[in-house]
Amino acid sequence: MKDPRPWIALLCCVTFLGGAGAGIMFSRTTNAEASEGPFSGYAALLNGEFQLNPERRAHLEVILREYDADIRHVSLEHRATYHESLQSDLRPIGIEYNGYIRDKVLRPEQRARFDALTQGTPFTSEQAQR
Repeated sequence: MKDPRPWIALLCCVTFLGGAGAGIMFSRTTNAEASEGPFSGYAALLNGEFQLNPERRAHLEVILREYDADIRHVSLEHRATYHESLQSDLRPIGIEYNGYIRDKVLRPEQRARFDALTQGTPFTSEQAQR
């Protein structure tokens, strides 16, 4: 055979298959070491730096999982308080803009329907003024 193209194609296929196989094997070994969960990158960094044994890695995972749970708990508490204070500040603004919509956008014959949709609370332009 004087034509080198079939040999080049064969070499490319073998190289590709070898690289794909090595990639799959490498990804399996790195996935086994990296734990899934909160702060997994931080855990991997600590494990790489301090070469933690399996028992200490398990302790680290529990600690980081608990830390994440505490952060979520505090965040939810603050979010609830924030929403309560935000609602009291947003109510007058909502009334103001509903008044603008009712009085400046809708035709007079549409306002009764708008009032019904907004729970029957009529919004007048006087309420819309600050």
